[in-house]
Amino acid sequence: MAGQKSNEAWDAWLRRLKKAVDAGYYRTESAEGEQTGFPWQGHTCGDCPFWLHDVCTVYQVARPANAHTCRYFDRPHREQGRARLYRRRWELLRSD
Repeated sequence: MAGQKSNEAWDAWLRRLKKAVDAGYYRTESAEGEQTGFPWQGHTCGDCPFWLHDVCTVYQVARPANAHTCRYFDRPHREQGRARLYRRRWELLRSD
């Protein structure tokens, strides 16, 4: 009996998690108002510090302002984006 209740609780929690993820949340708090959205939700390339005049400076490709962000938009990955930019600039300087 106790195992069945545990499974039912787990199934209910899993259903709530799936529903929250489908709605765009990644945490299922007990109060729906406390659920947290994914960090990249509502952000586009135009919000990224590496985007300039319709060009992604990290990848060196044209990207419209309303395009989805890449991994370098997130703060934990920005240093990697900067390192990639500096490495590319250094390679360009060395090739001349």
